[in-house]
Amino acid sequence: MMTETAMNDPVSILIVDDRPENLLSLEALLRDESIAVIKAGSGREALRLTLKHELALVLLDVQMPDMDGFETAELMRGNPKTKGVPIIFVTAGEKSVHSMFKGYESGAVDYIYKPVDPVILCSKVRIFSELYSQRRAIERHEQQLEKLVEERTRELRQALRRAEASSKAKSEFLANTSHEIRTPMTAIQGAIDLLSADHLTDEQRQYFDMISTAANNLLILIDNILDLSEIEAGRVAIDNRRFSLRSCLEEVIATQIGRIREKQLDFLFEVNRQTPDSVCGDPLRLKQIVFNLLGNAIKFTQQGEVGLKVSSLSNGDASLLLQLQISDTGVGIGQEALTRIFEPFVQADSSMTRRFGGVGLGLSICQRLTSLMGGEIQVESTEGAGSTFTVTLPMTIGGR
Repeated sequence: MMTETAMNDPVSILIVDDRPENLLSLEALLRDESIAVIKAGSGREALRLTLKHELALVLLDVQMPDMDGFETAELMRGNPKTKGVPIIFVTAGEKSVHSMFKGYESGAVDYIYKPVDPVILCSKVRIFSELYSQRRAIERHEQQLEKLVEERTRELRQALRRAEASSKAKSEFLANTSHEIRTPMTAIQGAIDLLSADHLTDEQRQYFDMISTAANNLLILIDNILDLSEIEAGRVAIDNRRFSLRSCLEEVIATQIGRIREKQLDFLFEVNRQTPDSVCGDPLRLKQIVFNLLGNAIKFTQQGEVGLKVSSLSNGDASLLLQLQISDTGVGIGQEALTRIFEPFVQADSSMTRRFGGVGLGLSICQRLTSLMGGEIQVESTEGAGSTFTVTLPMTIGGR
């Protein structure tokens, strides 16, 4: 009797012999709950049975009329369904090297000689049965893993779609809300401008300045949220038209010159002689980038200098790379913060918000607009010694 194997279900073993008494003898030796014995009286019958059953092992007699064991084994090896089933030849022939090599060439993995030794037979059958069971267990485990991976992948895709839908809805909500808030804020700012024409007492002037500053800061915040939400919602279109580079930059500088003078900062504006004035690109987005970077430079600089240097590198034909460097001698940025400075709602540290205000949207907007325009933005900074932001944008020469 065979010892118990690791199999849960009986494995099928095919025994092939043209003598019925041999089949009965082998079946009796292999009788075990873990084995289902299938019998065939010829090679042709064996081939038919291999198509109906999943086999762990074939015990194949060599000497049979009509179709011997060698031919049967070769035909089994040629069938995709049975080419991996191990075959053990059972023979009463001589133990010749020639015969053994012929058997191995036909596809056999081992030999058992008659009269059959029950211990050897059961031992070999047990080994191949356990190997089959282990292989089947691995296959089932792989199938379960594949199914689990498919389920997890499907869940992740669904979660990703929900997250993308949620992000899009959030961006659209922010864009719509910011736009709606901006309309009454513009009216408030207009009313403040009208009040400034009236004669005010010193105390009223102080209150007026507080209201005006708060309104301006709130409007800038609304504009930044609107810009960021429109970028995330994919609503930002990049224009390409001819404009005067110097005039575009001077318009931005004009909006900031009051702050520069108020803080008594030196200001350097320099355009390289080789840089053409008439270029083709998106002047509005260029203004947004320079406005945010120049505004930050002024905000974080208490004394010293703020600069805007412009140069270009020709790429041949009518294309060029426009380079803008906005530098300052302000508080600078720590090395750790440099790695995340372009993320939305991020400032160098929490003390920046308390000291200088803002919510950390400007640099993120600059980075995303620069990317949309096909360019890149880099920063070099030393904490306590100032920063330099370099923006490189592809443009074309616009002509006269």
